[in-house]
Amino acid sequence: EQGGEKALKKLLQHKSEDVQQFAAGALANLQLYRRTQDAEAAPPAEASGSSMPTIGGGKGDKGAKSVSRKVAKILRRRSYDESSASYNANDKARSDDAAMVIQACYRGMKGRQEYERKHRAAQKKGNRYDVFRVNDVRAEMAVLPPLGHKDGVLRKMPGLSGGGDYGSIGGGGGMGGGMGG
Repeated sequence: EQGGEKALKKLLQHKSEDVQQFAAGALANLQLYRRTQDAEAAPPAEASGSSMPTIGGGKGDKGAKSVSRKVAKILRRRSYDESSASYNANDKARSDDAAMVIQACYRGMKGRQEYERKHRAAQKKGNRYDVFRVNDVRAEMAVLPPLGHKDGVLRKMPGLSGGGDYGSIGGGGGMGGGMGG
């Protein structure tokens, strides 16, 4: 708990108001959690003093009071769109325009992705024979007669090894037309 509290105290010093607001809320929640835990653990006879720990941890700690004040001050702040002093119609129009631009960009991106996906699918469907598929070759080979059969008579295949015109395959040993010397 102490490490998390230290991190939240550091976040109170952050330059972004949103981060400060988050840290203040988290510290306030931590304080409420500790109060409920202490109230459940403490006996009911101890009602005279404030046994609620502050966010800083100790009762007499000067730093704890300043942190509590900072948290209270930040939590009292209103965001700029709720307060009428720093909010005007021009800001609202600018934020609406920005939201529309972001939405338009997002919809355009999604539309381009969808078009590209459909275009690729159509291209794939049209170029069916441009790709090599093993199943297509097997289907074609099943229709053709086996090699070596002509008119129902089995013929001998020409030999690839030995003393034929082809030499030795792969440049291996042997005498004759190999790659060796």
